[in-house]
Amino acid sequence: MDNYKPTQHGQYALTLWLATGLLFIACGKPPPEPPPKPLYPSDTVIRIQSSEYIYLARVTADTLPTAKAVPVFFFTPHLQRKLGDTIDIGDVLEIREEPENGWGTQLVGAEYFDGVKWHFAWEIREMADHYLLPETFQGVRRLEFSNIRFPVPAAR
Repeated sequence: MDNYKPTQHGQYALTLWLATGLLFIACGKPPPEPPPKPLYPSDTVIRIQSSEYIYLARVTADTLPTAKAVPVFFFTPHLQRKLGDTIDIGDVLEIREEPENGWGTQLVGAEYFDGVKWHFAWEIREMADHYLLPETFQGVRRLEFSNIRFPVPAAR
């Protein structure tokens, strides 16, 4: 004699499983695919080449791999006025990423704007949200993204 009696939870689970299967068959649609990962996520800081200099800009909206343009905010006001709110995706050189040993560990050569003219310095320290002039510099050492640019290396 068979003494097997399904539990109430087992009956509910079987019913739920059958209902889900019937719904899937009735709809005939597989679950939607997740959206593609953005090539340049919003708020990412990127490096962009414009004529003979490389400037920093912030991505203002997720940019998918199929996009032809990137919506950006240029930290340098004259560049924002000149180029507008989007740039060709081919003008993006790279994403500005944290150096291997962390922020504040890498020195770069760049030009900085002192409010009157641009000056070049070799030992500018790269930080997460700004740059620092060398300790030997007299005055304000902090450089905002709007006051820094990088010369494009000459091709050899």
